[in-house]
Amino acid sequence: MPRVTVLLTSYNHGSFIGAAIQSVLEQTFSDWELLIVDDCSQDNSWETIHYWQTKDSRIIAVRNSCRMGPEHAFRVMDEKASGEYVAVFHSDDLWDPIKLEKQVAFLEAHTEIGAVFTGVKIIDETGRPRSKEIQDTYTSCFLTDNRTRHQWLNYFFYHGNALCHPSVLIRRELYRQCGLFLEGLAQGPDFCKWIRLCMSQEIYILSDKLTYYRVLREEGNTSANTRKNQMRSYLELLFIYRPYFEMEMEELAAVFPQAQRYITGQGADAAFAAAKLFLEEGYTESMKLLGLEKLYELLNQDSSRVRLQELYGYGFPQFIEDTRSYNIFHLFLDRVDNKLAFNRTVFYWRGAVFTPENSISVDYVMLEDGSISVEAELPVGTIDALRVDLCQWHSAIVKMISFQCDGDEYCTQLKNGAQWSGGVDVFATLRPQYYLFFETPKEVRKVCIKAYLTQNLQVALERWNAFAPEVDVDAKYRCREMEKQETGGKKRGWRWRKN
Repeated sequence: MPRVTVLLTSYNHGSFIGAAIQSVLEQTFSDWELLIVDDCSQDNSWETIHYWQTKDSRIIAVRNSCRMGPEHAFRVMDEKASGEYVAVFHSDDLWDPIKLEKQVAFLEAHTEIGAVFTGVKIIDETGRPRSKEIQDTYTSCFLTDNRTRHQWLNYFFYHGNALCHPSVLIRRELYRQCGLFLEGLAQGPDFCKWIRLCMSQEIYILSDKLTYYRVLREEGNTSANTRKNQMRSYLELLFIYRPYFEMEMEELAAVFPQAQRYITGQGADAAFAAAKLFLEEGYTESMKLLGLEKLYELLNQDSSRVRLQELYGYGFPQFIEDTRSYNIFHLFLDRVDNKLAFNRTVFYWRGAVFTPENSISVDYVMLEDGSISVEAELPVGTIDALRVDLCQWHSAIVKMISFQCDGDEYCTQLKNGAQWSGGVDVFATLRPQYYLFFETPKEVRKVCIKAYLTQNLQVALERWNAFAPEVDVDAKYRCREMEKQETGGKKRGWRWRKN
């Protein structure tokens, strides 16, 4: 019986699947079986799979008679897998030859860990490393800093996914134990798995970049930031985040220390506390809607309705106030004088952390040329830092023109993205953020920001003269040598940029 089952999902990647299979065959750890589930590909994927299957008896191939989605492959895996561990692989990605060896050794030595991930290298269609700018743009989504499971759940809530699916090696029994078999999710099934997994299991990320994640041109990836995928991603959050409502109060407080304010002398209601956190601190409108939905559900259960009134004095009047306090569906300020309008938040840090209590809500419009002007009046008092989330877009592209505090120009710190040429910042997450840390506490009364916003990369390329030059790498350069492209192997932090 093999120790590892490698699950390789396949759909219309005939140009890449041969290399993907070969990277499994080249693993220094050889006690594996390779289960390939092809989702009725219309190119030459199945012929390539069949070719390799005849060369190695460890390869098991299954072809769906019609498209059933990538998550169906996990149910096939549940029926056919023999391995103690499961490694998930996609047909357009590659592995370093020592990936499985290092991960199996780690899980063998750390029985308290449920799954282990690796660092990620971004490659192009030819298997060469993408440019440093593109590397930074995408790898900002994949973290290598380790956290406890409670810290991960906190991160997932405020920032979204940060783990690379084809880098994982997981104990097989956890798929059933943690409810990791999912249907109906296209953009975020892996994210939903990580949330469910961290509800009970610790995870770990090896810093070595042993997974080579292929980023195709012209938004060719299934997870690409296209308009349709972005709309679906927001909708799927309604389903992905539901496990938070199943947490006990002690667990919820371990993930969100501020939830302790919902613990009263008479007890606490964890579902109510979670719902209020979603409503007040959720970073997308779908999360706020999920919070309202849970509050509605609690009010329509006799036992919980009485309990909420006793514990928090929360009932019909308070719920009605909540439902009219959040412009979730953008019924207002969608357009002002035929211009796109937004409502965003400026956070200020006073010796603790960025919290909704220390923030200012700001309305602003975007003109036809993409220009914006944001002005925020801060309350009296000194602050240590500022944080500005200009928008909630996947693949947001920002050209910062000016960031002023009381008329003085400041440099900002870019998070969740990378700076391209021409002073253009490219983000690949839902949280494009700018930070400003002061050397000593400073009193700031007025913040003024001028910038250009777009989601259209072509606009940035043509109008703002932005580009991310490709690395000139010899064609025979092997993927396993990519690590030499790094600058001394130093961990990258947030980029400093000067406006």
